[in-house]
Amino acid sequence: MSDTELKFREFNESDFELLYSLFSDEQVMRYVLFDAYKSKDAFRPFFESIIQNNRCADERRGYEYAVFTQDDQFVGIGVIEIEIKNAYGGCGEIGYLLMPSFWGKGLATRIASELLRIGFEDLALHRMWAGCHAKNAASEKVMIKIGMRKEAQMRAARFKDGGWHDGLRYAILIDEWEANK
Repeated sequence: MSDTELKFREFNESDFELLYSLFSDEQVMRYVLFDAYKSKDAFRPFFESIIQNNRCADERRGYEYAVFTQDDQFVGIGVIEIEIKNAYGGCGEIGYLLMPSFWGKGLATRIASELLRIGFEDLALHRMWAGCHAKNAASEKVMIKIGMRKEAQMRAARFKDGGWHDGLRYAILIDEWEANK
């Protein structure tokens, strides 16, 4: 699978079941800031916000991509959220969630790498960052592999499952990314 190209596309109305399968999976959502969705009715407003965002043409701040293998297996989601953007560049956050059947195959690294490429080349950002739960060693490893540097360990910054948890933040600047690509 390591030399298989991945396909990225924006979500559309027919992707409800795909996205629900990801965001309702307890394993997938273990380290995410919010809990797994328990019903399709509860998930629908979140899904509709993604579809609406994809229709936005002016001042767009978010890009959510469905990621597939070449044989159309749903791998997961890749996200870029733009925090600041002006004529000189901008800052954005990347995120990624994968179906458990694709864990441990290097695909999160490939998705994150492509998100950096999109952010720097297509969106003209100058800084990209990512964060994760401090116990999510796999996600931290992805951030390191794509050239990000640790900027912070935020103590008791994430509340989930009845308690506060530490978070990690990694970032990369465009010149660092260009030097390593």
